[in-house]
Amino acid sequence: MSYNEVKKQLKELGPLVNDNKKQVLRVKYLEKLIDNRITFLYKDNQRAVGKGFDLKYNLDFLRKKKTYLDKVKGVIAAIQTEEASLLKMRQDVYFKSRVAFYRSFYLVLGFVLALIILMFFILRRNLKEKRKIKDALLAKNVWYNQLMSSLGWGVISVDVNGVITFINRVAQEVSRCEEGKSLGRVMENLFEIHNEETQAKVMKPLIDVMRTNEIIWLGSNTVIKRKDGSKIYIDGSGAPIYDDDKTIIGGVFFFRDISENRKVQLSLLNSLKETKDYKYALDESAMVAITDNKGSITYVNDNFCAISQYSRAELMGQDHRIVNSGYHRKEFMEEMWETISSGKIWKGEVKNRKKDGALYWVDTTIVPFLSDEGKPYQYVAIRSDITERKKVEEEFSILANNMSQQAWMSDKDGVFWYNQRWLDYSGTTLEEVKGHGWVKVLHPDHLQRFLVKRKQGMESGEGWEDVCPLRGADGSYRWFLSQAEPVFDDQGKVTRWFGTNTDTTILKEAEEELVEKQRELELKIEELSKSNSELDRFVYSASHDLRAPLKSMLGLIGIVKRCEEPNNEDQITRLEMLNDSVIRLDNFIEDILNYSRNTRMGIVSEEINFGQLIEEIRNSHKFMEGANEIKPLVQIDQKEKFISDKKRIIVIFNNIISNAIKYKDTSKEESFVSIIVECDSEKAIITIEDNGIGIAEEKQEKVFDMFYRATKLSNGSGLGMYIVKETLEKLGGSITLESELKSGTKFSIQIPNQNN
Repeated sequence: MSYNEVKKQLKELGPLVNDNKKQVLRVKYLEKLIDNRITFLYKDNQRAVGKGFDLKYNLDFLRKKKTYLDKVKGVIAAIQTEEASLLKMRQDVYFKSRVAFYRSFYLVLGFVLALIILMFFILRRNLKEKRKIKDALLAKNVWYNQLMSSLGWGVISVDVNGVITFINRVAQEVSRCEEGKSLGRVMENLFEIHNEETQAKVMKPLIDVMRTNEIIWLGSNTVIKRKDGSKIYIDGSGAPIYDDDKTIIGGVFFFRDISENRKVQLSLLNSLKETKDYKYALDESAMVAITDNKGSITYVNDNFCAISQYSRAELMGQDHRIVNSGYHRKEFMEEMWETISSGKIWKGEVKNRKKDGALYWVDTTIVPFLSDEGKPYQYVAIRSDITERKKVEEEFSILANNMSQQAWMSDKDGVFWYNQRWLDYSGTTLEEVKGHGWVKVLHPDHLQRFLVKRKQGMESGEGWEDVCPLRGADGSYRWFLSQAEPVFDDQGKVTRWFGTNTDTTILKEAEEELVEKQRELELKIEELSKSNSELDRFVYSASHDLRAPLKSMLGLIGIVKRCEEPNNEDQITRLEMLNDSVIRLDNFIEDILNYSRNTRMGIVSEEINFGQLIEEIRNSHKFMEGANEIKPLVQIDQKEKFISDKKRIIVIFNNIISNAIKYKDTSKEESFVSIIVECDSEKAIITIEDNGIGIAEEKQEKVFDMFYRATKLSNGSGLGMYIVKETLEKLGGSITLESELKSGTKFSIQIPNQNN
């Protein structure tokens, strides 16, 4: 066996002796001996080779050393034997210990399993308990949220850093922030809290709560301003949250929307202020007294004391008999008390007595205050001093009762006053016809029409009148003109109506007689119109029939004049006189025709050029005697198209210009006729002026009368200027005259433009 094999065996022994320290030391000792021996042999061989020794020498040396190795081997064998014995012991011990181990292991394992099973059931029971507790907490949390939501309160809780840990539904709705977007954020990022009164911003209220460790209360002026700019009024409080050790771990903010309550509160405050203002105004302007349900005075204002002359102390506990004047009948007071006792408002005028005995009138309204059962528990009487008004009314009543007409006054509730003449005529009393009792004296055939007209007048606030028959005390009817006018207050509001009835029976009878006569007159006019129509036709026919022979006579006279000897002056004079007579007759017939045409013919409208029209008229008068001695002055300013009846306008010009020629002043060196026409879209203004003999002032107003001749020199029919005026009236125009003897005459004419 080589050293290496020995060493190998020693290494194999190592694991076997690890549990025996003594054997371990032995093995390590042997390993050291073998290692030293191997080193020695190696070095000795090296020296032998270096000295040139034969290897056989080494073998001898090795044999010598065999004994040493056998010793070693013996030691090893002893170790192996001992270790084998020990190994068997260890194996026995190991087996026994293994059996014991497995027995113990399974016992422990069974115990552990039993413990695990026990822990499982305990844990399961604990989990069930925890789940029940959790479900109970969740249910309680849901109930709490539902409770707070149903109460309308918003709840937000934060931790010590102000970060939101809980926000209920109401708080989400109020702040308009969803739970998912709110949790983990600070409350000031959701909305701001302001004091509406001071406009001060409330910074981090829950942080302040946790810092001061005190509950804070928000006033009614607190406003939440949302991120979208909208705002709501809230009230609420903030409080700290503690753990079991009384350590602050957060804060909670309770709040609710009081915007509607705020509106109601403001409305109530405004109503309260208005009530105070009304009371102040009432106390300043009226007498106010309050009594209990038995009529005992419990309150009077200063005005009541001032007017009645009683102090407040003297009036308290008394009833209103203290100011009773004794003027009113017992029935009057009983009716008032019966009205207010039934819960109805009573209004009336009462005559009272002051402390010094002086009498005064008050316009009274008594308002009962009712309990929940509908029974009056107190009465408020509001009075206005109307003493001066009653004095005026008494004076007015004296005047009204002595006037020749019936008179009455009414308001929205009907007639409340009649004068004595009305009552005497109808045979009624004021109580019978007060309000709307007057309708029974109206004739039934006229009642509905009268009521409609009266209602229309009163609704419009304007005066009205109507005629209808009223029944008298004897049952007969007479006709009356009913007239009513509104009476206004200082604000222009109708407060009452004052009316009169005037007996128009005589006028009505005269009117009926007049209607009958008018009917007869219309029949006569119709007959006259028929006669005039026939006369017009006769005049028109006769004029044409007469003018034909006159034209023939004028022609024959002209022929005779040309044939007559020039020196036969008498004959020529007679012929000229005859010629003038025929011309006058022809002109008269022409005037008759013009008048007839103007009367029976309608207007024929056409465009008129005044320049051409005046030129035609000048040419038609060219051969008139003396026409060549008149200087025409024509000025026309026609800017617009002019429409009218051309034939009628020619008649107007012909008559005026022919008169200017006829009545020229031969004493003047130069005679003229001035014609000025100014025409626009509205009218034509025509001025015709001459410097003839003129017309006396006292005769000027008759110039336009039928058959009037203003001068002895006139040889016309007297119809010319009458026809001019009638023609202008037919055209809707007008004419004025200015004249002075020996100076001339001026006519100013206006004719409307029918083109407008």
